[in-house]
Amino acid sequence: MTIPAKLPHPPRYNDEEKMSQEDWEEYFANRKKLDKPISQEETEALLLKGTTLLDKKDEEEFYKVTALIPMPPAWAKAVKDVHGFKMVSNWNLYEAKKVFPDEF
Repeated sequence: MTIPAKLPHPPRYNDEEKMSQEDWEEYFANRKKLDKPISQEETEALLLKGTTLLDKKDEEEFYKVTALIPMPPAWAKAVKDVHGFKMVSNWNLYEAKKVFPDEF
Protein backbone atom coordinates (compact mmCIF):
# COMPACT_ATOMS: atom_id res chain seq x y z
CA MET A 1 0.00 0.00 0.00
CA THR A 2 1.39 3.38 -0.95
CA ILE A 3 0.90 6.47 1.14
CA PRO A 4 -0.40 9.61 -0.59
CA ALA A 5 2.02 12.52 -0.89
CA LYS A 6 -0.41 14.77 1.00
CA LEU A 7 -1.33 13.43 4.43
CA PRO A 8 -4.53 14.43 6.24
CA HIS A 9 -4.44 17.25 8.78
CA PRO A 10 -2.97 16.09 12.09
CA PRO A 11 -5.14 15.67 15.19
CA ARG A 12 -5.91 19.02 16.79
CA TYR A 13 -5.49 18.04 20.45
CA ASN A 14 -3.31 14.91 20.33
CA ASP A 15 0.36 15.75 19.98
CA GLU A 16 1.54 12.40 21.38
CA GLU A 17 0.47 10.21 18.46
CA LYS A 18 3.34 9.45 16.12
CA MET A 19 2.36 7.54 12.99
CA SER A 20 5.05 5.28 11.57
CA GLN A 21 5.24 4.27 7.90
CA GLU A 22 3.50 1.00 8.81
CA ASP A 23 0.77 2.87 10.71
CA TRP A 24 0.06 5.05 7.69
CA GLU A 25 0.04 2.03 5.38
CA GLU A 26 -2.49 0.30 7.63
CA TYR A 27 -4.57 3.48 7.94
CA PHE A 28 -4.84 3.96 4.16
CA ALA A 29 -5.44 0.24 3.57
CA ASN A 30 -8.35 0.52 6.01
CA ARG A 31 -9.63 3.61 4.20
CA LYS A 32 -9.69 1.65 0.94
CA LYS A 33 -11.33 -1.37 2.56
CA LEU A 34 -13.83 0.28 4.95
CA ASP A 35 -14.88 3.64 3.49
CA LYS A 36 -17.99 2.72 1.55
CA PRO A 37 -21.53 4.05 1.51
CA ILE A 38 -24.17 1.72 2.87
CA SER A 39 -27.94 1.89 2.60
CA GLN A 40 -30.35 2.50 5.44
CA GLU A 41 -31.41 -1.15 5.24
CA GLU A 42 -27.78 -2.31 5.53
CA THR A 43 -27.26 0.03 8.48
CA GLU A 44 -30.31 -1.36 10.25
CA ALA A 45 -29.20 -4.95 9.57
CA LEU A 46 -25.73 -4.23 10.98
CA LEU A 47 -27.24 -2.59 14.07
CA LEU A 48 -29.52 -5.58 14.60
CA LYS A 49 -26.57 -7.95 14.22
CA GLY A 50 -24.58 -5.75 16.61
CA THR A 51 -27.25 -5.87 19.31
CA THR A 52 -27.40 -9.65 18.96
CA LEU A 53 -23.63 -9.82 19.41
CA LEU A 54 -23.82 -7.62 22.51
CA ASP A 55 -26.50 -9.90 23.93
CA LYS A 56 -24.03 -12.76 23.45
CA LYS A 57 -21.31 -10.64 25.12
CA ASP A 58 -19.16 -10.83 21.95
CA GLU A 59 -17.75 -7.30 22.11
CA GLU A 60 -14.89 -7.93 19.69
CA GLU A 61 -17.22 -9.05 16.90
CA PHE A 62 -19.66 -6.24 17.82
CA TYR A 63 -16.97 -3.64 17.12
CA LYS A 64 -16.05 -5.28 13.81
CA VAL A 65 -19.68 -5.27 12.66
CA THR A 66 -20.61 -1.77 13.80
CA ALA A 67 -17.37 -0.30 12.39
CA LEU A 68 -18.85 -0.95 8.94
CA ILE A 69 -21.50 1.72 9.58
CA PRO A 70 -20.25 5.16 8.45
CA MET A 71 -19.25 7.24 11.46
CA PRO A 72 -21.08 10.59 11.67
CA PRO A 73 -18.73 13.33 10.36
CA ALA A 74 -18.63 15.56 13.45
CA TRP A 75 -18.07 12.56 15.72
CA ALA A 76 -15.30 11.18 13.48
CA LYS A 77 -13.48 14.52 13.43
CA ALA A 78 -13.82 14.95 17.20
CA VAL A 79 -12.50 11.45 17.91
CA LYS A 80 -9.58 11.96 15.50
CA ASP A 81 -8.73 15.38 16.94
CA VAL A 82 -8.70 14.09 20.53
CA HIS A 83 -7.48 10.50 20.16
CA GLY A 84 -5.65 10.47 16.81
CA PHE A 85 -5.75 8.50 13.57
CA LYS A 86 -5.22 5.12 15.21
CA MET A 87 -8.54 5.47 17.06
CA VAL A 88 -10.56 6.05 13.87
CA SER A 89 -8.49 3.79 11.63
CA ASN A 90 -10.82 0.78 11.90
CA TRP A 91 -14.07 2.67 11.28
CA ASN A 92 -15.96 3.54 8.09
CA LEU A 93 -15.19 7.22 7.48
CA TYR A 94 -17.05 7.54 4.17
CA GLU A 95 -19.42 10.30 5.31
CA ALA A 96 -16.74 12.09 7.34
CA LYS A 97 -14.43 12.26 4.33
CA LYS A 98 -17.19 13.93 2.29
CA VAL A 99 -17.68 16.66 4.92
CA PHE A 100 -14.03 16.99 6.02
CA PRO A 101 -11.94 15.88 3.02
CA ASP A 102 -8.63 17.20 4.39
CA GLU A 103 -9.06 15.57 7.82
CA PHE A 104 -9.07 11.89 6.85
